[in-house]
Amino acid sequence: MSGVRAIEHRLRTLAEIGEVMSALKNLALVEVARLRRFAPAQQRVVQTVEAATADLLAHFPQPAAEPAREVFLLIGSERGFCGNYNETVAAEFARRAPGDALVVVVGRRLAMRLGRRVDAAAVLEGPSVAEEVASAITRLVAALERLPVPPGMLLPALTVLSQGMDEHGGEIRSTRPFAPKVDSAAQFSHPPHLNLDPFALFRELADHYLFAVLHGLFYSALLAENEHRLQHLEGALRRIERTRTDLALRRNALRQEEITEDIEVILLSAAAASEGDHSAVSR
Repeated sequence: MSGVRAIEHRLRTLAEIGEVMSALKNLALVEVARLRRFAPAQQRVVQTVEAATADLLAHFPQPAAEPAREVFLLIGSERGFCGNYNETVAAEFARRAPGDALVVVVGRRLAMRLGRRVDAAAVLEGPSVAEEVASAITRLVAALERLPVPPGMLLPALTVLSQGMDEHGGEIRSTRPFAPKVDSAAQFSHPPHLNLDPFALFRELADHYLFAVLHGLFYSALLAENEHRLQHLEGALRRIERTRTDLALRRNALRQEEITEDIEVILLSAAAASEGDHSAVSR
């Protein structure tokens, strides 16, 4: 019965693993439902700040300084069980990044995936749930402020590589704050009436924009991460169920073989005993 016991032990182990994965799947489902409410609202905030910034820059152009080095912000996952989520971000960075770029990595799973191939200027803990996004952004802004920025620049030349979700599913996104809006044509014939100096107002808008766009990127990335986690866990649970079905069939077959062997032994013993009795009588 040793083969049957080994299979039953493996079945119990797979059942326990399946329970853990089911719990993780349920947590991911809850997080996806919450983030699907947050992400669209945050995107509307970003669009509002972008429209105000575009209007300001169209009438009051700001001097631009060329950055000495480009900064890449890579948003990955803090937790595992999310399929090829981090690999996709790492592959896109390897395809796009110049060799002298400064790199800031959010998410320790992504940092582990990059390994020694990337000399990151900072590796930061990423959010695992929506409530942790604000603290993650606080750590990120502090890290960005420590990076070398040329005089006259409010922000480093930042390129954000992250996963995003839309109606077609997940996709890798490259975002450059303010870059698409600097050369926008004026949508209004008259400039806005300002109570502040245009440069001071632009500084305020830059802070608001960075805060809003980072929230939007982090919510979208966290949503994509949990969607990947759902797909990964669902696939793993299906494989576990198939393995358990196969093992149950093997266990039943082994039991039948062992029962058949026991019956054969009993029959042979009975036949031997019967022959012995018959020999004793004939004598």
